[in-house]
Amino acid sequence: MCLAVPGKVISIDQTDPEMKMAKVNFSGIIKDICVQWLPEVKEGDYVLAHVGMALNILDEKDAKETLELLREMGELDAEMGRDAW
Repeated sequence: MCLAVPGKVISIDQTDPEMKMAKVNFSGIIKDICVQWLPEVKEGDYVLAHVGMALNILDEKDAKETLELLREMGELDAEMGRDAW
């Protein structure tokens, strides 16, 4: 199953105008994510990401609720490469 996961943008790299990238924190795991499709994204925003691409911006409440539901289902650990509890 494919899964989009919420993460918090911690920094944005705009050195390549054709491939705007961000460092995104997914529950303690930092990944480089393309945010090219979200020109309004800024540090501190939560994004929903899938296969290295940010798909949309979420508000903090929705992001945290989604992360909690994923943890309860055991999906977050599997998606992030950790052993499920």
